[in-house]
Amino acid sequence: MVGSLTFDGPLATIPTDAGQAGAAAGATRRATTELDSMLRGSADIPTGAPTIYGCFPSAHSATGHALASWGPGGWLGGEEGFGCTFAIEATGSVYWRLTLTVTAGSNSTRPGQQYVETDWLAVDGTVLSTSSDGFVPVALIDPGPGADERARAAVTTALQGFEGMPGADFFACFPRKSGSADGSISTDPNGATHYSSIPVTCTTGIEAAPDRHAWILTLEARWAAAPDRKAGAIVERIEVDAAGGIVEQELSGDPLPGPLPNDATPVPSAP
Repeated sequence: MVGSLTFDGPLATIPTDAGQAGAAAGATRRATTELDSMLRGSADIPTGAPTIYGCFPSAHSATGHALASWGPGGWLGGEEGFGCTFAIEATGSVYWRLTLTVTAGSNSTRPGQQYVETDWLAVDGTVLSTSSDGFVPVALIDPGPGADERARAAVTTALQGFEGMPGADFFACFPRKSGSADGSISTDPNGATHYSSIPVTCTTGIEAAPDRHAWILTLEARWAAAPDRKAGAIVERIEVDAAGGIVEQELSGDPLPGPLPNDATPVPSAP
């Protein structure tokens, strides 16, 4: 049974006359403002730092250009240039479909790469749902003044990604900047466990790739000869982008010594 009825007025609909263009512009402004706010709320973005949503133009133009250092995937590792376009159309009488296209330009690792986002909006521009295709590439690394600190931050982010993963004690051994430290490891970089802790010297080397697409991180774990093992070293080479993402890994060197079987003969130490 119905106890009472309340009439909230007619449902808001998208204009079908000359007012539609103005309504579309207003919905676009509200949506991009909301998307920018949502991104800032989900990431620790410094006040005033530009995001890709600030690139989208006003109602007076369908294209825009801007610099941005944050995208939907997070920090871009630096500021880079973007070209932006939008298109909005009414779908029925109560929904807008807004298509935002971002094209990477200057200082990008992938100039020309596109990120396309489709947002479904209510009549007033409130974002109801979002889907996307492509990605926003990170910026090129900056090997200029202050490069040591930028490299250290990127490397720290990359190595923190191995925490709790197989091989974590291998990566935990290395300084987060160029230099060496004594430690011990019991797993290979790929996570193979040898159940025997080996004393090692862990050396970190960092240099900028000539094309600036990444920092080249070289991790070398070197151990001395002992009665039960030969001297050797494992080298892990990792390309780390400006935001601390891992681009490529390459492993070389010797297998990490493990405990000897009960009937094995120890390897004589090198003179």
